[in-house]
Amino acid sequence: MRSASGKLTIKSMLLIPMLAVNLMIVAIFFVALNASRVNARVREAEVATLYRATVARGEQVEQRFNNLAQIAANMALDMQASVELALGRADGLNGALQEEPHLAAAVLDSCLSDLVNTLRLNEATGAFVLLNVSAGEPGSGGFGGSQVSGLYVNDLDLTASNARNTDLVLVCGPGQSLRGTGLRPDDNWTEEMRLDRLQGSGVSELFGAVSADSAAYTGALGHWSRPVSRADGTEAFLYLLPLRDYSGVPYGIAGVEVTVDYLTSRLEPSELGYGEDGFYAVTRFADGGPSPDLLMSAGRSVTGAGFVREALADYGENIYRLQGDNGTSSVVAAYPMRLQGTGRVLEQPEWGLMAGAASDVLFADADNLQNLFLVAFVAALAVGIVFSIFGSNIIVRPITRLARQLQAADPDVEIELPRTRIQEVDMLIDSIEELSGDLMETAHRTTQAIEMTEMAIGFLEINPVMERVYLTDYLFGLFGLQKEGESNFIPLDLWNEMYDRLMENEEPGLENIYLMDFVEQQPFRWLRIKTALSAERTFGIIIDATDEILEKKQLEFERDTDPLTGLLNRQAFFAQAEEKLQELPGKAGVMLFADLDNLKYVNDTYGHDFGDRYIKAAANVFGQYTQHGGIVSRISGDEFAIFLYGADTKDALARVVSETYASMDSVTILLPDGMEIPIRCSIGFSWYPDDSGNLEQLLKYADFAMYETKRSVKGSIREFNIDSYLKNSYLVEKNEEFNQFIEQNQVSYAFQPIVDIYSGAVFAYEALMRPETPEFETPFQVLQIARSQAKLYQIERMTVFNILEWLDNNLVEMYDQKLFLNSIPNQMLSQRDLAELELRYGHLMSRLVVEITEDERSDAESLIEKIDVIRRMGPAIAVDDFGAGYSNEVIVLNSNPNYIKIDMSLVSDISNDHNKQKLVENIIGYAHPLGIKIIAEGIESREEAEMMIQLGADYLQGFYLGRPERRATEIPDEISEFIRETAARYRDRRSNR
Repeated sequence: MRSASGKLTIKSMLLIPMLAVNLMIVAIFFVALNASRVNARVREAEVATLYRATVARGEQVEQRFNNLAQIAANMALDMQASVELALGRADGLNGALQEEPHLAAAVLDSCLSDLVNTLRLNEATGAFVLLNVSAGEPGSGGFGGSQVSGLYVNDLDLTASNARNTDLVLVCGPGQSLRGTGLRPDDNWTEEMRLDRLQGSGVSELFGAVSADSAAYTGALGHWSRPVSRADGTEAFLYLLPLRDYSGVPYGIAGVEVTVDYLTSRLEPSELGYGEDGFYAVTRFADGGPSPDLLMSAGRSVTGAGFVREALADYGENIYRLQGDNGTSSVVAAYPMRLQGTGRVLEQPEWGLMAGAASDVLFADADNLQNLFLVAFVAALAVGIVFSIFGSNIIVRPITRLARQLQAADPDVEIELPRTRIQEVDMLIDSIEELSGDLMETAHRTTQAIEMTEMAIGFLEINPVMERVYLTDYLFGLFGLQKEGESNFIPLDLWNEMYDRLMENEEPGLENIYLMDFVEQQPFRWLRIKTALSAERTFGIIIDATDEILEKKQLEFERDTDPLTGLLNRQAFFAQAEEKLQELPGKAGVMLFADLDNLKYVNDTYGHDFGDRYIKAAANVFGQYTQHGGIVSRISGDEFAIFLYGADTKDALARVVSETYASMDSVTILLPDGMEIPIRCSIGFSWYPDDSGNLEQLLKYADFAMYETKRSVKGSIREFNIDSYLKNSYLVEKNEEFNQFIEQNQVSYAFQPIVDIYSGAVFAYEALMRPETPEFETPFQVLQIARSQAKLYQIERMTVFNILEWLDNNLVEMYDQKLFLNSIPNQMLSQRDLAELELRYGHLMSRLVVEITEDERSDAESLIEKIDVIRRMGPAIAVDDFGAGYSNEVIVLNSNPNYIKIDMSLVSDISNDHNKQKLVENIIGYAHPLGIKIIAEGIESREEAEMMIQLGADYLQGFYLGRPERRATEIPDEISEFIRETAARYRDRRSNR
């Protein structure tokens, strides 16, 4: 606005700068708030909370599915064993059922108890077994008919534990299954299972697929079905597993079910915090994310029947916006589940859990905050404009004097001017004073609007000309400052001192974050500081980021540490060790691997609470290594890893290891019975970089050294030896191969003849194990790894059943010859296996001779008990390797054996060794009066055979007579004739003796 002369009027000169100042203040607040990303952070916090809830619930659902899969696998294996025992056969079961459908009743009867026991675990809402046969449709194998024989039982109440089974109903199965079991028939009960009830479950597809992959482990052949509608209309997920005989041929399907209603009852959408607007859903994943193919849902889904998925990468992985076909929009977090024991023979689509709410509901707080800011800014701007216009209408005559007074006034303090008693000037003064007050009030209201957000935010303005700094009230409390009266100003030098100290404490790896640790009587705080420069002043915003940083540090701590001991986990252990190698290159290091020795005893005797105390006490001992710069980790339940690095020599490290290991002797824990048990462990260690420059390999070497300690002197410490590793590493590396060796029975046998000296004919054969897999070359390796993995029992059972089965199949060729088998000391078959052995091979027991050897690991009482069991079942007993160095005399006295086998160490070159002859003669002289027959092992020459006959041996065995062959063979005629003639020549001498 200009006057007639073209010059600016006083009104325009006042209005324009006042409006500009007001706009600038509002703009500063707007820029500061926008830079702080308050609204965006609120949105991110909402999404983060949703994601954490989804992951937590997803892990629970995933665990429940996997628990059910494991329960089903255990049930299927138990059923296979029960069926084989009931039918008395392990192979050809599918063919037997097809040829004799009536066998299905016996199979189902043997499976019933396993099925009921599974439901008693209160994990599954139903369990079933279906056979590849139908009494109503004979010949419809391969699940190709309309119905099959089977048992299907539902649990109506998972909270009950009713020993009478009154909460169980029989959906399908023979009526006889109801007798004596407590089961009652379902309203829709059928004699056989109609396959249309299982439509879409994949039963027939799985049965066909398993037929093509008979070598796989049963637990790896499972399949989760989509929800299947039961007879009562309830939908349920089914987990299917094949039932197979020993050769891997399937003859049925077993599995468990869990209803959608039951799973839905475990999902509470209200826990998401969105009331009725939240929802959960289990869905199939496609292209790495959730698809519209919902398997089940809980809560009110707002996406309609389908949706279009959009990944929200700004919020992190597995966050999506779903545009529903009903025009709605939702934000969800997804958790892909890992289903164990699936996908081996039948493709298992990926499933996952997603949770979310409508976009407007999820971001309601952020939207309200944004609207509040907008209203505050508009109100402040409107008030400033109004008062600017009002003030510009006041004309002040003594403009020069007023200008001087205004120039001398403090713009940060409410202006007060003396009155001139001139109406126009006083009116201008009044207007200026009012404007000043209103501006201060506007700024105050804007600050109040920010404080209404309840966010820890403060603002400052630095005036270098006046050498002071304006702080909002929040910053006075944050920095522990006292206000002087009502003033919000502090000296510039005081601010610079605090600011400089903050700049020295920048948080590593985080931009604009600083640690405030210098305010007395206040906890440490982390501050986010941002500033903006104007022509003469600096404006800034300070946000308290303490909660954000502490949460981040807590997440990092939980990610990197073991919750029980506070030690590093495996991932963090290797990360810190690698950092140390980079910080101090070229130094010596040692890797220790420790395994607690008494933990199993403490857990089994006093419970896992005391087991945890034992682990924590050991962790405290290992924690002493950190005083020497060591890195300590709990690798697994009772295993710890320690890496010491940074010394110039190995000797310095060895001293630290020795001193710390010695201190463990004084550490004990007090048990409930008042007994104190010391902390004991076995430790192996390897050197860096002498043994390896790779940390993973170094830990592997230390683990192997620890394993050797366990095998030799338990509770000691041992250094890694590369020669021993190259020789015996298979003991710790062939775990999976050995499990396959046992499960698939990958073994055959060779038979070496034992010859009667009087007839010159084969009296018996000794069965010798021959592994049929390239991973294990000798029986010694098999026994070594079995002992190391505590699986000698499985080898003992395999040997006994295999040899008796071979004898049963070769009775015609064997005539009346006996069969010797080697038994493992301290391994006695269970009552169930003994009963099965008697049932299947009781008629062969008199043909069997069990060789017993006592060694340094033998338990005398267990060995005597085993001998009593053998005698009750009927086989003869032979003491093997007599004279090999162990206490065989004691076992002879305790067992009264039928045979003594003299070890080849005494037989070798006996024709030229008088001392051996005298010793063997004494053994024979002791045995014959007791009716014990003598077998000479290791006969490799004609001279050794003649000398053993002369000394009184009854039977001969060795390479001279015949090597072990895959079939039972006779000895050469010329050798047989030589033995008969030699025995006849010395007969009289033997009789006189």
